[in-house]
Amino acid sequence: MNNRTAMFNRRQFLQAMSSVALAGSSLSEWGSSAAFANTDPDDYRALVCVFMLGGMDHNDFVLPYDQSEYDQMLAARPGIMAAHATESHGHSRNRDALLPLTPLDNLATEGRQYAVPQEMVEMRDMFDNEELLFVGSVGPLIEPTNRLSYEARSVRLPPSLFSHNDQQNYWQGLGIEGARVGWGGRFVDALRNQGQLGQEDMFASISTSGNTLFSSGEETAIFQLGSNSINGPGVEHLRHILGYTDEMDTVRARLANYFRTDAFGESHRLATDARALQTRALTAIDRFGGEYNNLMPFTTSFPSDNFGRQFQRVANAIRASRTLGAARQIYFIGVGGFDTHSNQAQDLPWRQASLSQGLNAFRNALNEISLWDNVTVFSGADFGRTLIGNGSGSDHGWGAHHFVAGGSVRGRRLVGRMPQHNPDGMEYTESRGRLIPSVSIEQYSASLGKWLGVDDNTVNRVLPNLSNFVGQDLDLFTV
Repeated sequence: MNNRTAMFNRRQFLQAMSSVALAGSSLSEWGSSAAFANTDPDDYRALVCVFMLGGMDHNDFVLPYDQSEYDQMLAARPGIMAAHATESHGHSRNRDALLPLTPLDNLATEGRQYAVPQEMVEMRDMFDNEELLFVGSVGPLIEPTNRLSYEARSVRLPPSLFSHNDQQNYWQGLGIEGARVGWGGRFVDALRNQGQLGQEDMFASISTSGNTLFSSGEETAIFQLGSNSINGPGVEHLRHILGYTDEMDTVRARLANYFRTDAFGESHRLATDARALQTRALTAIDRFGGEYNNLMPFTTSFPSDNFGRQFQRVANAIRASRTLGAARQIYFIGVGGFDTHSNQAQDLPWRQASLSQGLNAFRNALNEISLWDNVTVFSGADFGRTLIGNGSGSDHGWGAHHFVAGGSVRGRRLVGRMPQHNPDGMEYTESRGRLIPSVSIEQYSASLGKWLGVDDNTVNRVLPNLSNFVGQDLDLFTV
């Protein structure tokens, strides 16, 4: 075996080791953590991706408020709107009951009006307070596309459109099923190379929803935060196995020292690497768990549902990470149940309320520790859903509307393009009224990455199709 092959295999081995799960947590990146000299201790930024698994129906998320546009939507999806009991004045989808959005400009709407359901009242209030905006018609694109070029196949199209697995992977990693790294993880890789991650880079990428493509990089693996407390990995914590006596406490202490010893005289380079990686990971997890498990509780009360629990974990992790000196982080929250082929009127509103209330609690908690200005929350989903209903639900679509929220967001705006609601229009495919994106995922993610601190050259390298689009920065932030 030549030296080049040996080094390549060593790299593969270390990357594989960095993804090994340990008691609900995983080892993070194996790269050097020494380049922190340029980090301002008061400088901190974090991106939080909220991914709605299944494909969120943007037509039932940001609704038309003009009477003519509202009537067009009623005609396109009579079954859904009838199930919503829109004739009842008290129902949240009745036009009079919607919460109108009053943006600071009408550039994205061409003068049309939009609203959100009552279930999203907290998000509407954040919009009015200039802390939240909506980006219209976001989705996977390789180059600008319209109905004519799509139907003629005269443009390059993303692969496997309308497929759950492939489109989740494309949203998170710009590749179909089998993709290995995501754009979030690659941004963290770049920030490490720029010396921007801070004093503890082990926790630069954290997920409350298991292993996820978005958060994985070439040198960045995910710390999985699956509960409201963190126990160090290893049998030294398994009291139900080792028993509860003082003697067993001594055994546990010896095991803890054993697992954290960085060398046992191994001569093989891979064994030495593995031992060093394990020691570093276990020590870091001990430090992080010590901070996380002993945090003062927030005054803010979080909802007890899935969104609320995950937002609470992220808020706690941000608080602990700042104590440890983290400067740049990405987080991933994933919640399912948005594949509403049927029963949409029953299944979607309470999920919207859960999202809105969880996001509001997260914002209030971060305001308690003066970090709301340093954190940006943004949404993603497999895809949008069809404007034309299938009865009581909607089918797999393409583009969708998404939100971006945070204290540094230039809020109270509708960005990109908000479409009309005529499925025969040029903004939709001929089949089922699938919204053709006008904003590419790469434009969306480029704007987020630049705010996080990734340099322009890296952004263009991570997002290979970005140069195909005019308006590569969506101007989402005040700073």
